[in-house]
Amino acid sequence: GRFANVVGRRRTRLQAAACATRMGLGGAPVAASQSDSVRPLGAFDERFAVAPMLDVTNDHFRHMCRIISKRAVLYTEMVVDNTLIHNPQNLGRFLDFGIGPKQLSQHPVVLQLGGSDPTKLAAAAALAAPFGYDAVNLNCGCPSPKVAGKGCFGASLMLDAHNVAEACRRMGEALGGSVPISVKCRIGVDRVDNYAFVRDFVRVVREEGGVRQFAIHARAAWLDGLSPAQNRSLPPLRYEYVAHLAADFPDCRFVLNGGIKTTEHASALLREHAGVHGVMLGRAVRDDPWGALAGVDADIYGEPDSGITREQVVREYANYASDFIEKSPTSSLHLLVAPIVDVFFGAPRGRVFRKAIDDGIKDKLAIRDVLLRALECVPVEVRLASRTEVAEAKREAQLARERAKIARVDNSAGVATSERASASAAEAASLL
Repeated sequence: GRFANVVGRRRTRLQAAACATRMGLGGAPVAASQSDSVRPLGAFDERFAVAPMLDVTNDHFRHMCRIISKRAVLYTEMVVDNTLIHNPQNLGRFLDFGIGPKQLSQHPVVLQLGGSDPTKLAAAAALAAPFGYDAVNLNCGCPSPKVAGKGCFGASLMLDAHNVAEACRRMGEALGGSVPISVKCRIGVDRVDNYAFVRDFVRVVREEGGVRQFAIHARAAWLDGLSPAQNRSLPPLRYEYVAHLAADFPDCRFVLNGGIKTTEHASALLREHAGVHGVMLGRAVRDDPWGALAGVDADIYGEPDSGITREQVVREYANYASDFIEKSPTSSLHLLVAPIVDVFFGAPRGRVFRKAIDDGIKDKLAIRDVLLRALECVPVEVRLASRTEVAEAKREAQLARERAKIARVDNSAGVATSERASASAAEAASLL
């Protein structure tokens, strides 16, 4: 079928080697050099991380995430090494973070770099050092044609583990050996899709690069025949590969990524794969930030439940946005509000909330007034509902829908029973 046809269109190993040649590697591995020192493990606890996402995990989005969860590890969107090297006088544009109320820190926050040349990556890491990131991550997993194809980095880097190890070693040296270097990768590339491949990749990067932290998207990257969106869903998930890595390399930390939608699913995976240190969510946080993050501190880290409501998130973000626009009055308002528009994802009048934000910007209201006026469009019981209340409402709504379905097919139940069941479903859904 379609799945088999896609596989048949994937690039061959010879095509992948051509990419290595364009990197200046000639298709041959860099001479192995044992790492002089092991890169340190992060002092932060990466049991839950928000994945790096291009055009999503910018400074504004990370600030909104930190309002909801105080413990989640946050990643920047990928910053290409050449971007920093060619803009030494404007580094703040790409690397500044944490503007806003001083009491709300983004830490722990990880800078993700993209590139393939160890010298350039080391230079970029050195330029980023003064900004105080808690760790630096090398992107070895992005399947985008612009990155892994013409760019010859991202997932393509997995085809040359020795070069990845050299890059990590050089970045660690550029940072004085005190900042952890980690790698985000897939479990395979194109036709090279087996446990031995990812195991050998980790072994080389660990031994020669000194890396001890890996975030693994548990799918292979198919660089020919699939779009980036398809690469997030079509290649099969193999969580067991990451569990095997944790067993084979007990001195390393492995964070599991791919196909995880909720904190409940994340908790279940951590219980099932005891050696895996943490989990990483991306699109689920982008699509439903409050739903994905409100339970992280309690469910994953064992902290007391903060009970933060969606109204609290909007009000705190409104204060941040107001502070930001005061300092940067020419900044894009649409970029500033983008992280908060889906805070009522799936809730009653959530779309009205989004539209009210757009209308407020068109009306040229002050940014704080834009968000607070939009908030008034959402029913109070929805704005103030805790995650526990919303979860209970979802369960009740599901049960009510099932009862209504049974009532409709049970002729002996009568019309009144069906109507009562439907009304029960509607009532339970009022907090969703």
